[in-house]
Amino acid sequence: MAKRGKSAAKTNASPTKREVDDFFRTLRKYGLEELNRARNQYQKSKQKRGRRQIVSDKEFLAVLGNWFASLPHRKRVEFIEREYQANKKQSEVETLLPAAREAWDPRRSWGGGTVESIVRRLERQLPKKPRTRKATRKPARV
Repeated sequence: MAKRGKSAAKTNASPTKREVDDFFRTLRKYGLEELNRARNQYQKSKQKRGRRQIVSDKEFLAVLGNWFASLPHRKRVEFIEREYQANKKQSEVETLLPAAREAWDPRRSWGGGTVESIVRRLERQLPKKPRTRKATRKPARV
């Protein structure tokens, strides 16, 4: 009879003869230290479920920088507020895994702080616009 519940997906099948032979062949070829290093590197490269933990300001500005810079301050605040609320709503969905809900948490994904502080932080990182001097023209003499 098939397993049900949590243990249904957990199977501890022993490796095949070919897998064992491949393992020992690799061990002889590269040595134990190299094999352990490759295994550790593979473990670190595995993708985690859910969304990335933090969207860096540089990544955000690389994608939306010109558009974000062209907006007035009030519109920037409205945009970040909508994104913040959407992430907050997504983080409260009960059907998501706890790790995914935590990843959607706007305090984590936006780097913490209030909406105003997030906008100020992003504005500080925008490239400075060169100041133009107002040309003062003298009235032409006739």
